[in-house]
Amino acid sequence: MLIKFAIQDFLDEREMMNLSEETLKGYRIFFREFQTWLRENDILDTSDVSPNTIKSYLVYCKKEKGNAPSTINNKLKNLKAFFNHLTENEYIQKNPCYKITKQKTDERIEVFTDTHIRQMLRYYRRLKRKRPRIYSVQKYSNYYNLAWYRN
Repeated sequence: MLIKFAIQDFLDEREMMNLSEETLKGYRIFFREFQTWLRENDILDTSDVSPNTIKSYLVYCKKEKGNAPSTINNKLKNLKAFFNHLTENEYIQKNPCYKITKQKTDERIEVFTDTHIRQMLRYYRRLKRKRPRIYSVQKYSNYYNLAWYRN
C-alpha cells in the first residue's frame, strides 16, 4: 500500500475514534513531515519501510532537525501507532518499529530552595495570625452569640 494512502487511512480511523482536534492536528503535522522525508529517500510503499528506515528517520530528526529526546520519543510513539494500525489491518506483516526503544531523557525535578521554604512558612504564619477564631458560643433564645479573638 502506498504511504500516502496508508497515512490517510490512519488519520481517518483516528478521527473516527473521536480524538481531539489538537491531537489530530499533531498527527497531520507529523505525518506530513514523515511522508516528505520518505519521499526524499525514495520510499513510497509501506512494505519498503524497515527498522533501519525508522532509525534513519529518527537520527535525521536528532541530527539535522535538532529534535530533543522527548520529541523523538513522541515521533516514535506516533510511528508505532501508525504501523500497529497497518499490522492490525493486515496491510503489512510486521511492525518495523517493534524493537526500537525510546531514547533516554533527562528528567529534572524543580526543588524549593531554603529561601523559598522560609517565604512560604512566613506567608502561612501571617495568614494564621489574621484569621479570627471562635472561642465561645452562647445560645440565647433563637440566635447564637459568637465571640471572636485573634492569635
